[in-house]
Amino acid sequence: MVTKRFTATRKYNELYYQFPKVFITSDKYRSLSDKAKIAFMVFRSRLDLAFQRNQVDSQIQRRQQHQLEIKQEQLVTQQRQVHQKTIVAQRHLKS
Repeated sequence: MVTKRFTATRKYNELYYQFPKVFITSDKYRSLSDKAKIAFMVFRSRLDLAFQRNQVDSQIQRRQQHQLEIKQEQLVTQQRQVHQKTIVAQRHLKS
């Protein structure tokens, strides 16, 4: 009887690159060559690994932090607008 045990080698052999669905479904990316799609998957995998190991360039981290701050500001602005509209609607209902 052969038992299938997980070993480090087997685990490594079962790693996969993620193929973005948009490469198939979007006309924008359909014309990309197979080599370009594979290169994207490899580079994306390396970027993910760099994030896991905290090896990301500080410039990338600053850019991401800046984008996060912008999104937070946008959310705060949207919340204020909703709050102001709510107050106006409440006043309208009272009168």
